Parts: sequence; C-alpha cells; structure tokens
Amino acid sequence: MDTKQLTDPDFLRKFRQTKKYRVKDKIIKILVCWIFPKSLRKRCRRFLAWKFGIGIRPESFLEKIRYQKTQKKFIADFHRHKPFNYRIVSLGCDCLSRTIPTLWGVKPRSSEGEPSGPFDLSVNPLPGLLKNLKNDFNGFLEQMEYDPAINYWTIPADGIKYFHEYDCGPDKGEKLRARFAKRIENIRYSLRYDTTPTLYISHYSAKVCATPPEETAKLYNDLYNFLKTTRGGRKFALLVVDFSKTVNPGKLARGIYAYTPDYLEADYVWHQDEFKFSARGLKFELGLMQTIVSVLNKLQKN
Repeated sequence: MDTKQLTDPDFLRKFRQTKKYRVKDKIIKILVCWIFPKSLRKRCRRFLAWKFGIGIRPESFLEKIRYQKTQKKFIADFHRHKPFNYRIVSLGCDCLSRTIPTLWGVKPRSSEGEPSGPFDLSVNPLPGLLKNLKNDFNGFLEQMEYDPAINYWTIPADGIKYFHEYDCGPDKGEKLRARFAKRIENIRYSLRYDTTPTLYISHYSAKVCATPPEETAKLYNDLYNFLKTTRGGRKFALLVVDFSKTVNPGKLARGIYAYTPDYLEADYVWHQDEFKFSARGLKFELGLMQTIVSVLNKLQKN
C-alpha cells in the first residue's frame, strides 16, 4: 500500500474498518504492550504499522531531534523580541494556517485565551469560505449535518468537513452549532471592530479546493478586497501559503503576500510526521514562520 493512500483521510477511515487492518493492528498492540515508557511504545507501534503495511514510515530520532531543536530556538528568539501586539486569524483552507503558527509559538493557544474562528481546524474550500464571509454566514449553522459515511459533521454545499470536533457525535448538533456561533462572532469582531493589527493566513490546498490558477487568483483578490472593505482602514495583511504551484503571485492583488516554495515533494503532506520532520518539511515550516514574522514586522511598522 503506497504512502499516498495512507495519507488520504477518506481512504484511511475506510481502511481502518477492514478486517485486514483490525487484525494487523491487534497483533501490533500485543507485540508492543510490554514496552515502557509510553512514548517509546507509541514509536515502536508506528514503526511496526509501517512494516506491516498499515501505516506510513515514522520519522527517525535524528529527524525529530533536529526539528525540535530548530523549533525551540526559533520560539526562544521570537519571544525575546516580539510581544503579542498583533492577531493571527486563519482563513482555511485547512488546519495549517492555525496549527503551524501555534506550534512555532507565534500564535497563542486556545488555553492562553486565543479566540477560535470558524475556519481554524476544518476543511474549507476557498469558494465556500469567501461566500460565507460575504453573506455574513447566513444559513451557515443550519446547513451543518452529520455524515455517517465519514463520521464527521459537514456542510455539503460548501465542501466543509469538521475533522477535529471529536466530542460532537451525531446527537450533538446543538452543541456544535453553539460552538460555531461563538467562533463566527469572533471572526466578525476581527473583521469589523478589532483595532489590533491582524494577519489573515490562508493555506491554499489543491486537494481541498481544486480551482484552476486564474480562478484561484480571482478568489484571493476578492478575499483581499473584502477584508480591506470590512476592516475599514484598520491594519491588516493577507498571506497566501501554497506549495501546490497553483497560485501565481504575479496575478495576486498588490498587498497580498505569498509564500510559495517549490522544493517540496508532490506527495508532501504537511501534518504527517514522515514529511514534517524531513529536511524539506523543516525547511518549509521554518521558511513559513520567517515569512510570517517578516509580514508581522511590516504590518506593525506601517
């Protein structure tokens, strides 16, 4: 089984329900149950899953140490010079825009009081994202429905999938809608009232959006103009992150920043350990964080 299949969330959910997977997974659990500490047991389990053909290759110890050392140094250097006198808001298209800035210490965690938004930890194709912003989320909550085929809440009309709302099963619709009503209010406040210099980040995922280059550039230009109008003169910036080579920075409106590295593998999956701890994955994340800090510096000086 190839890596591409095992990093596809839809394939993986179905595969984990097969007898082949369940049998191999049970054998692996038996083989590693005696190993302590837990972190070593987890690592051995991932290694055996790879060898048994039901998981991707885990990162090596050296790769992980190099990644953690670089990340720790970046966070320490950043916090020596940069207080949180700015805001970072995720505008999809998946979890990257919130996850990586948080892991690298540039965006505070929810536990530190950072408000969550409706596009933080979910799949949000760019056309639907822009539509919901423009119509002020009209009908957004009412369109949420539970999909038993994938065991997640979705908004089918916009291609939205909520992969991280683990505590909201099919009978928790009221809880989920109340949560997202609050998140919608958070982004409304950011757009209409917040005077804090704000960096909006959108990770363009070709797999999520699948829009052609010309349409993608138009969507981002429309998004930038919407932000500019709605913010009403209050400082903001829009950063587009794309490693699929879909977004042409030359077609983007003046004022949009773009981070478009061209050195990543075609099958690069940013949230899989096999990729993120690799030399290229580390280079990508560090380059992204350096770009974010550079944009924040410009934003706060202007």
